[in-house]
Amino acid sequence: MKFLNIKTEKMMKNLDKLLLMVLSAMLIMVSCTDDFEKLNTPPTSVTSIDAGLLLSSVQRNMIYDSSNDYWKTNLMQYGAWTQHWGVPDQNQGSANYEPMQAWYDNDWNWHFTMLKELSQIEELLINSVEDGNRDNPEIRSKLAISKIMNVYIAERLTALVGDMPYSEAARGLEGNTTPVYDAQENLYPALLDSLDLYIGKLNSNDFTYGSADFFYGGDTDQWVKFGNSLKLRIGMRLKYANPSVAQTAVTEAMNSPLLSNNDDSAVVPTQADGAAAAQVHPVLNIYRTPAGKALIGETLINMLQDKNDPRLTLIAEPTANSKENPPLEYRGLPHGMTSAEYDQIVVADYSYPSSSIFVNENLARPMKVFMYHEVEFLKAEAALEGWGATPGEAQGFLQNAIQAELSRFPYEVPQGDIDTYIAAEGVLSGTLEEQYEQIMTQKWLSLFDQEMQAYLEWRRSGYPQLDPGNNEGQTNGNIPRRGLYAQEEQSLNRENYEAVIARQGPDELMTRIWIDANPNDGQQ
Repeated sequence: MKFLNIKTEKMMKNLDKLLLMVLSAMLIMVSCTDDFEKLNTPPTSVTSIDAGLLLSSVQRNMIYDSSNDYWKTNLMQYGAWTQHWGVPDQNQGSANYEPMQAWYDNDWNWHFTMLKELSQIEELLINSVEDGNRDNPEIRSKLAISKIMNVYIAERLTALVGDMPYSEAARGLEGNTTPVYDAQENLYPALLDSLDLYIGKLNSNDFTYGSADFFYGGDTDQWVKFGNSLKLRIGMRLKYANPSVAQTAVTEAMNSPLLSNNDDSAVVPTQADGAAAAQVHPVLNIYRTPAGKALIGETLINMLQDKNDPRLTLIAEPTANSKENPPLEYRGLPHGMTSAEYDQIVVADYSYPSSSIFVNENLARPMKVFMYHEVEFLKAEAALEGWGATPGEAQGFLQNAIQAELSRFPYEVPQGDIDTYIAAEGVLSGTLEEQYEQIMTQKWLSLFDQEMQAYLEWRRSGYPQLDPGNNEGQTNGNIPRRGLYAQEEQSLNRENYEAVIARQGPDELMTRIWIDANPNDGQQ
């Protein structure tokens, strides 16, 4: 509650006004990315936007893509693939291993819109100082913050789809419509280099974004922790694809300031008490009219029950039928169902998300961007490898992660229950691989409601082992290995699109991209 009461009070008061200003200005600037210099607007129109307001918009949109309704890719695609969520509508084919091209188009455009907006921020900042000096204290740390966010967004997209335009496409407002695709094996080291550069640029004596920065209120020391923690995540993403680069990056990050408590977590605040759709948590907005929306997945509920996990009643609602005819029952929707299996579904026999946490009009639940508990899980994994810590330290990091996840708002599980859970699930045993599975299974549980990261970490590690179900779809009954490129790339950037297909493999769900190098496919 400290975060809500102190860090975001001022931001929340200005949120409605801020978003209105951002959206109004962006509507006028919509053609900037095609021809910024020739932009022609009436003299009474808004012709510029404050970089801080644009940063606020990007931070919010890092989690909430309103055009994509959040539930499509976060819940019904990646959330279903990683089996946190179940899809009650068989026509939503992505969960059943059939491509939903419009969703991939939205993902692609969503990420590139944010990258272009960050480039706009860079242009605005450079133009705001007379000499255009990037090391001017008025803009140095502001630029560094936007560049670190750029790395976060670009890494997520490339991890989802594979090679992508970056070095040319994200340069700024030059209108390049045919950018080349950067190969992942080159892009990842470049992203790490960019992180090192801009973490080093952060200076506590510089001007910052202040309250326009939803994450940290412009606190550069906090951004140093965020940047190093992102380096730790990216380094571990390379664990199987390039172990030597991974070890160097992870070891360096482990010896640097990292997110160190729940208050360090990067989140976007929301409003409660019947606030408008744009100001509430997207899951709450979705389930204001729940018909046809995703249900809690069978794998998740079964695991929560098997482990006597105190999050069960905080994540899932008892089935509607069990409420009418007790005893109460928690039941998750199966995954990868055939049409015949879908025909047997009675939605009232399955659990929606919890009304106390996820569908609660009186709860201003922040949107999670990068959480402290993820850093502790990463440290536990690094310790098993001997990267920056010893294997004997892994258990302590695992227990820190579980403690942080269960005690943070809005779960706030009683400490006695946390201690009992840690005693059962936080003691490592067996071979190093078995300990790794234990760490990654707990991490999978903790990443509920962060579905893109949950999917990427499941795919990278292969844990927990998931049953893909009985629907063969276009993947021969396998959970997909990647998202797809936007369809317009085939027409607007065809030469470069064909070049990346020739290098990487078909633009299909089961094509393994370079970063997806673990032979463990994560399936039973």
